[in-house]
Amino acid sequence: MINSKSFLSFLLLGLLTLNFNIFAQDYLSQTHEDAFRLSQPGIIYDARSLSMGNAYSIIGNTYTATLMNPATLGLAKKTTFSGSINLNLYYNEVKFLDDSLDSHKTETTFSQFGVVYPVPKDSGSNNLVFSLGFNKSNDFNRIVQFEAFNASNSTIINDLTANNSEITRSLQLSYPVVDTASGEFLGDATILNGNLNQKASVLDEGSINHWSFGFAYEFATNVFFGVSANYAVGSYLSNREYFEIDTKDIYGNDVRTLQDSALT
Repeated sequence: MINSKSFLSFLLLGLLTLNFNIFAQDYLSQTHEDAFRLSQPGIIYDARSLSMGNAYSIIGNTYTATLMNPATLGLAKKTTFSGSINLNLYYNEVKFLDDSLDSHKTETTFSQFGVVYPVPKDSGSNNLVFSLGFNKSNDFNRIVQFEAFNASNSTIINDLTANNSEITRSLQLSYPVVDTASGEFLGDATILNGNLNQKASVLDEGSINHWSFGFAYEFATNVFFGVSANYAVGSYLSNREYFEIDTKDIYGNDVRTLQDSALT
């Protein structure tokens, strides 16, 4: 139970707290998907601060205060070490055509570690506190898989061929069509006209990590000044695999995607 005197003290602390944050949040993106991914705020708090909600913004005294409100570090009276472990249980169900496929990805990571150190002082001096730590704010680990038989001609091979792609040419799945009279190139063609089993796997990995330093000083009774500096570094890797397979042997072993090549 919090009495009225304690409540007023915390309220006064919240009103008089001075908080300055310096964040390095400039990210370079290549596509709109990257821009959206990097703009996600992520989780910068530990279990204690999450359970306390907005109340932590005025009474935080552990490393997480460096990221949320560094001025409240001035409340720390002893050295503390804190850490967090993140268990990512990612589940995804994709329905493609008439089939559904479940995907699972489990990962355990060390998501946060920090130390708060109050400078030893005489009983009459004001509090000076430093903090240093690491925090993983964004986790990009995802997985998506799907597989089904597609009886139509809506295939990746047909789409690439229609755009005269070098991919289908290099795989010897398409060939150029030339007007015999004028010699004009008319476009690429393929004998594969759908009826293929389509399968795909998209695996994303990566994270954004923050290294943070902060300090707070109580320059008057219950009046705190705090500063934090954050350096962000991260990585992202997306591995996408697509397969189209003649699982029902519709085209047979005698069919050649290039008539003049025995290798196809």
